[in-house]
Amino acid sequence: MTAFHRNLLIAGLLVLCGEFVLLGPFSILTTHDNGEITVPNLVAFNFLPRDVFYWYPFSTGGVDRLSIGSLSPLDVLLFRYLPGWLAYQSGMIAQIGCAVFGVFMLSQRVMGLSTMPSIFAALAYGFFIGAEGKMFMAVLSYLPFFIYCLGQTLDNKKSLSYWGVLALSLALLSLTGHMGFFFPFAQMLGGLWFIFLDRRRAIADWLIICGVFGLSVAIRLQDIVALVKVAPISQRLYVEKPQGWDAIEMTWNQITHHFFGNPSALLFLALALIGFCFRPTSAMQRRALCAWLFGIAGVFAFSALKPALASVLPFIKGYNLDRFAGYLSIFVILLAAAGMEAWLKCLAPRDGRPRQFLRWRAESVMSITVILALIASALPIKYINYWEWITHGTFAHTQQSEPIRELAKRIHKEPMPVRAESFQMYPSYLHAYGIETAGGYLSLIMKRYHSFWMKVIEPSLTKDPDTVMSQTAITNGQRLILNTERHLADVPFASLFNLDLLSLANVKYFVSRDRLTHPDLTAIREMPKAWNELTTHEKVKTNLRANFFGRGQIFIYENKKVLPRFFLAAKYQALETDAEILRRIGAEPASVLRHTVFLNSRDLPEGMPAALTPGGEGNVVLKTYSPDEIVLEIDSLAPRILFTAISFNPAWCAYVDGAPVALFPADHAFMGLLVPGGRHRVVLRYEPSYKFSNPLL
Repeated sequence: MTAFHRNLLIAGLLVLCGEFVLLGPFSILTTHDNGEITVPNLVAFNFLPRDVFYWYPFSTGGVDRLSIGSLSPLDVLLFRYLPGWLAYQSGMIAQIGCAVFGVFMLSQRVMGLSTMPSIFAALAYGFFIGAEGKMFMAVLSYLPFFIYCLGQTLDNKKSLSYWGVLALSLALLSLTGHMGFFFPFAQMLGGLWFIFLDRRRAIADWLIICGVFGLSVAIRLQDIVALVKVAPISQRLYVEKPQGWDAIEMTWNQITHHFFGNPSALLFLALALIGFCFRPTSAMQRRALCAWLFGIAGVFAFSALKPALASVLPFIKGYNLDRFAGYLSIFVILLAAAGMEAWLKCLAPRDGRPRQFLRWRAESVMSITVILALIASALPIKYINYWEWITHGTFAHTQQSEPIRELAKRIHKEPMPVRAESFQMYPSYLHAYGIETAGGYLSLIMKRYHSFWMKVIEPSLTKDPDTVMSQTAITNGQRLILNTERHLADVPFASLFNLDLLSLANVKYFVSRDRLTHPDLTAIREMPKAWNELTTHEKVKTNLRANFFGRGQIFIYENKKVLPRFFLAAKYQALETDAEILRRIGAEPASVLRHTVFLNSRDLPEGMPAALTPGGEGNVVLKTYSPDEIVLEIDSLAPRILFTAISFNPAWCAYVDGAPVALFPADHAFMGLLVPGGRHRVVLRYEPSYKFSNPLL
């Protein structure tokens, strides 16, 4: 590689990731799956014990940590020992760097391409996986590097150094990124690669390939089992999705949009077609085309067979195998690079005389033109990134707000844990301050809790049916957010959301950019103007300041109706259906919910009395609060139901004075247990069946 090529590659890398790192903590932190969920939840680990735990308490009333798939071990480690902004930027640089290096080496060593087409392929793939700065794309970032290392190791089996680098690449691939992007996509693409492109015929080679990919699965086996166990009781299995021809049509639309729907994709396809216009085409081009077509056929086959597969493995119903089309982009990019190679050969010097264009070598002009076309195709996303820097902000903007830090300190001084919730702000931002929320954005949320949240936002669904976030909560159930599309400076809270149910969910504080009007909400921090009273110029100025000094345009309210996280109830009502329970709790005030728990008659534990002895509820004292174990001291004169405002999951176990007792769903979404009269020690433990010792956690 010449100095020119090296400098070109470095310049391309700067273009790819410059906006994510050049300003340090004040660089852009893109929203959506990245800044909205992944980064805040990873930062939140600094507020959790360093021991292995399986329950993540910060979002949606608590969730199974491994089943959500986005809190990968190496990322957790990175965010534990580095400042959050530096951990994010280190992760992004590592991902983009490995992606570019991996594709560059595959282009040269396997595809046999020359330097300029290899640089084009590397930068094109780096743009594909890194342009939006999403950490959850880590699997796609590290996969080419891993495949290259595996191929080199197969060719140098006796070299310990190659095995060492392969182990490093395996760790990067397996221990980062979202589980929903790792399994089985990485293994499928690896199979296509070694079947069609880097062909291996020796049995020993295939034993190593299968063993290494099998090891990648074994490393995250606990996560996979957690996903299989939790998915059937999550909201993902109850979202209506197209089937039959409708599913195939939807897959067709997704694939055509992915491969034809943006300037970059059109550039790749145009170059790939150019490559096939030259004769003769190379064997590698034909193999790459076969791998791409075979992969697309597999996506369509899955769309058609998904209902049948889901009848055997229910978690597949909510699993998006259609995203495998994104992995197939590497074949299109390599075909585009092969097309560029064919074009360069056509323009190569003949009889020692270089072809020229306006006094420049023709192949140099073409190479520079293609690279500039790639950069130009990236400009729309770059524009979105820069606009997001102004509108959504930086790490400092979203996760270094002094008012929210003060709120977190106030919450941590409470004798019992309480939650906060945000209005027209992503609730996951609060996790970065160590604040638990009732809402959130996760891949898996308990179906019971999702149904509960639908009752919370029911007034909004009835009176404001065009609310985007509410509709999102209905259609895929991943985002549980308080929002309205009406831009109001004074928000009539009661007409949009059920405060009594939020009180039941232990939400004591609300954070908002606008004023919330409700008789039971007391302002503890106000601003001279609400967000929607500011002019556009004032909003831009406010956001730009927040990019460097943290979010300051915040109203904070205290909910006077909030119910404790743990309390004893002296009454219960057994109803026949979950729908009836949801209707009742949605209609009752917080004062009734404080004393009466609504249960499904089929969930009543053995020995449950027909009615509890009248009288006072008694006292609950919190002794220990950690993700997987909660210890309470109970004192009551008669048997009572201990209500626990934690999302119900059957993997939770309860012990009274060391003896196991039955936990049952209380008020549909939460947990309850019957505690006898007197003084008792109650221990709640999260003990999933897949739990075993795993140092990688």
